[in-house]
Amino acid sequence: VMLKNFTPAYPPGTQYSYSNLSIGLNGYILESIYKQSYESLLASKISQPLALQSTYLELPNNLINKVALGHDMSGLRRYKKQDDVWYAAASLKSTIVDMGKYLQAHINYNKLSNKTLAQAIALMHQNYYCFTNNSYACEQLSWQAHAESQLITSIEDSNFSGIAKDGSYVFAQIPVTSENTLKNQAIFIDKSCGGMGMSGYMLYSPVKKVGVVILLNKLVGQERIRLGRDILMQLTSN
Repeated sequence: VMLKNFTPAYPPGTQYSYSNLSIGLNGYILESIYKQSYESLLASKISQPLALQSTYLELPNNLINKVALGHDMSGLRRYKKQDDVWYAAASLKSTIVDMGKYLQAHINYNKLSNKTLAQAIALMHQNYYCFTNNSYACEQLSWQAHAESQLITSIEDSNFSGIAKDGSYVFAQIPVTSENTLKNQAIFIDKSCGGMGMSGYMLYSPVKKVGVVILLNKLVGQERIRLGRDILMQLTSN
C-alpha cells in the first residue's frame, strides 16, 4: 500500500537518498521473478558458488547461541530471531571468513568460474550516479566508489551527515549526475553498515587487488572507517 501511494520528492535520477527500503524491495522483486524465496536465492546464487558456509538470512536453531551479542548506546542488544528483514542487509548473518571470501570475489570477479556471478558483480560496480557536492564519489549498486585521494577522510557514505542522539545514522539528500566524475581516476570502493548493536566496513582497491573487512559487535561511528582506510592506505602504498 505504501509503495502504491508513494510519490518521489524529486524527479528520478536527480537526488540521492540512502534507503534500506530499496534493497528490501529488490529482494521481493527477485522472489517474484525467480519464484523462489530470497533465502534460497541467496544460497544458490551467491553462498554456494562462493563457498560461504556461515552466511544465513535465518539462522538454524543450533547456531543461535553462537551469535555475537551486539552493543549500542542503550546497552546490550541480544539477538532476536524475528528481527525485521527490512532492516540493514535484510538482517543477514555472516562471519569474517565468509565476508573475506565475498570481498575476494569482488576484487577478482573476472577469475570466478561462475560467469553469471562474475557478470553480476561487474554490473554492481559501474558508476551509475555521481555526487555533485565535490565529494569525489559515485554511487554503484549498494557500494560507493571514491577517488583514492579520499582515503585520508573518515566520511563513510558521501551523504552521511552525523549520528542522532538515539545512535541512528543521519543522511543528507545530495544532487547527482549521470556523468562519471571518477573516470580515469584511481579509486577505492567501499560499503559500511551498522545496526542492532553491530558495525561493519568493507573496502578494496580494484587496481591493487587488496581489501579490508571489519566486523564489530558494537555500534560505532567513524572509528571503523578510519581504521579500514588506514589499513588500505598501508596495503596500497607497498
